[in-house]
Amino acid sequence: MLTLSVFVVLMASASVTSQTTVKDVDQKLVEELEARLTQLHDRMAKLSRYTMMQQFSAEERIRMEGDSGVNIIREDRTGMYNYYTTGHVGNSMVAIHDHSDTDRTIGQGELVAVMNGVSFSTQHNDYRLVMASTNSTDYHAVEDIPFPEVPKEVTDKLTVPDQITEMKQWFKAFSDQDYSVRDYRKYFKPVLCYLEGTWTLTDSFDQRFEPEANSWEELTNKVRYSAYTGTKFQSEKLAHLPTTMMSMNSTTGEPQYARWNYRTLCSPLKEDVALGDLRPVDELSYRVATGNSRVFISNDRRGRFVFFEKGVKSWSPIYTKFDRLFHTVPGMNNGPADLNQGSSHGNKVFSVANETDVLLNTGFYHRMFKAEKRGAMGLRRTFRGFNDPTLWVAETTQEEVAPMPLTSCKKVRVRIPNHRHRHVVKVCETEYSRFSYAFPLEILYMTPLLSWNPYNISVHEEGGVDPAAGARSGSLSNKAEAYDGVNNKHYYLTPAQFFSGTSDPADPMDSGTGSVGVLDQSGDLKVTAGSGTRVILPDIQGVGKVRLRYPIAPIHGEGNTAYKELNALKTKLWRENGLNYQ
Repeated sequence: MLTLSVFVVLMASASVTSQTTVKDVDQKLVEELEARLTQLHDRMAKLSRYTMMQQFSAEERIRMEGDSGVNIIREDRTGMYNYYTTGHVGNSMVAIHDHSDTDRTIGQGELVAVMNGVSFSTQHNDYRLVMASTNSTDYHAVEDIPFPEVPKEVTDKLTVPDQITEMKQWFKAFSDQDYSVRDYRKYFKPVLCYLEGTWTLTDSFDQRFEPEANSWEELTNKVRYSAYTGTKFQSEKLAHLPTTMMSMNSTTGEPQYARWNYRTLCSPLKEDVALGDLRPVDELSYRVATGNSRVFISNDRRGRFVFFEKGVKSWSPIYTKFDRLFHTVPGMNNGPADLNQGSSHGNKVFSVANETDVLLNTGFYHRMFKAEKRGAMGLRRTFRGFNDPTLWVAETTQEEVAPMPLTSCKKVRVRIPNHRHRHVVKVCETEYSRFSYAFPLEILYMTPLLSWNPYNISVHEEGGVDPAAGARSGSLSNKAEAYDGVNNKHYYLTPAQFFSGTSDPADPMDSGTGSVGVLDQSGDLKVTAGSGTRVILPDIQGVGKVRLRYPIAPIHGEGNTAYKELNALKTKLWRENGLNYQ
């Protein structure tokens, strides 16, 4: 429909004379309108494509500045020198903390991350011990990770003190990594937790992501307001999730927009991860600022670790144990995923794990693959991405994930009916690929404490009896105020006397750090401690403190050439002083 302004412009530009008929005027207006619309369509298409390429250029610049990984966490201190300020370590490494009063909540604060060139910020994460569904391909389908069983040697003991004594022996075996005494590997299970992100077409938020907003527009406006004013929403339920123009219809000029979405999941590992596989990283920025030793930070919440494999120092791509472990983690098609990227620029994609050519299941996370043909540099093995060794990718067929089109054209000869010669024509095909990305956050160990219930306390289902109903606050001496059993949000099953010390110095984000009173099924009051996962357990007599969470998140800046020189310098200085660094 013509607006009045457009009609006036067209009339003014038309050469209308007294001899011109109404039909001529109408025809001229239509022709000029069509020309203007064609011109407008062309300009809008070019502008849209320019916008899309600008976004791509920004992502490429970020990709070249560093690896996929954590960038920074919220600032909580400052000082005279820049290394006094918070980077990726503050009160703890990448804002990890304890919620041992819950059954499956793993404490993780806000952070800013980069994933395949996309910079985004998360809300306060506090993710759950859940994994991608093992039998459903539904979008974002998850299921609880089964807790380890309690050793029969513990449950066979007739009294709680005897069970405590025996349980301590299992923790000592785990701490000493001596499975000849007690084979702890059956009951201390390593879990790989990771951050996953992708471009999505959906307008809804994931059910576990409950921002303080009702729409993406409201979420973006609140994040912009917070950045503009320098203020913070106290709920920490905001995240900066960028929007991009994913593609554009070449015929209609209609752009397809996609929103960045992320989630944190865990995956139980099928083989043991020895504590010796996790080596501490020397975080000089923190150590110099605080004066703490390398040994101290290794046994502290501020410790960061790297998956270490002896002898893996080669320049060439090597398929490591960590590659093998991560390839057990499914992408967004979940456990049943059985995909093989249909095309990698005309090449089939094979697994690096095999000497022979075996098709790679690209539905599971991987960072390397073997191409069908050698590239211009004579190589078949290659990493995903141009230079991003911490980028893990997985293919998916989920329609909620934004597709990336690739149009390929080739010339073919075709025979025209009733013609002697074949004619050359160009035939084009467009394929659509969907991928998600990930990088590791931590390896944590599930222990028998998650299931051990020596006092036979009632464990209420979610939505059932509330142990804290009424005036019950977990009193240590008053039965009327003690918790009436436990549930997933008040998960206190461990006898308090199992620990001989207190938790680490409390982080403001911690919960469940002290002992509480809980009624058993007979109505007797028992003093218990939180049974959920902690970063470091309180002191256990005869064992000491046992670390359960090992942050292995890559740091975005470490992919920068200056950071690589710094790490090389640190290693050189350690070796020149006769010390072994990693």
